[in-house]
Amino acid sequence: TDYEDLDENGLPVLEGDLRKAYSTPGLVAVDGRTQVISVGSRAAFAYDADTGKEVWTVRHDDYNAAAPPLFFENLAILNTGSSRANLLGIAINGSTQGDVTETHVVWDREKGNSRLSSPLLYNGRVFMVTHAGVAVCVDAVSGKELNKLRIGGTFISSPILANGLIYVGNDDGVVLVYQADESMEIMARNKVAEGIRSSPGAARGRLYLRTVKHLYCIGATP
Repeated sequence: TDYEDLDENGLPVLEGDLRKAYSTPGLVAVDGRTQVISVGSRAAFAYDADTGKEVWTVRHDDYNAAAPPLFFENLAILNTGSSRANLLGIAINGSTQGDVTETHVVWDREKGNSRLSSPLLYNGRVFMVTHAGVAVCVDAVSGKELNKLRIGGTFISSPILANGLIYVGNDDGVVLVYQADESMEIMARNKVAEGIRSSPGAARGRLYLRTVKHLYCIGATP
């Protein structure tokens, strides 16, 4: 990867800080073979899961990528990270090989994307919460913005889906619950005593929240 971060002495600026990424790779089947999709700093890569051979790459301008890739129909949907993260829809098929930056990017949403909070895919829609507290709904096929709603707060925690509703918490300990559709109608807004940076969990009709100091289990008494 060309990180484009060398100084006049040929050394990485900021001690290589612009070379960092934290995304968890994802797996997808393409023409009967499994590919490992990994979003890194300045580029994203696909590798053949059996051989480790690089299949394709897409260059981008960002770093600190944290969100795992999403997959819908014949698209890989990638968040490139950092405060100016792009959201990219990449066509993945038998022709997706080599550097496909100029050939297979179907859509590119250049601003208004989540930073550290991972996007959520449901019913052909991508739901995001930006670092500055804006909930966004994007069409997965076209990348077109369908709705956005200012919900307030700072979000690092990622949203989850349960029973057709989206749950996400912010740094102030406020948990938002809203419809997983284009309306994004807010159904509930609750607050716990401490900030939330970990993503919620849901199991057996209960919601689990990890705050700065506590773990909460919220649900009906057995």
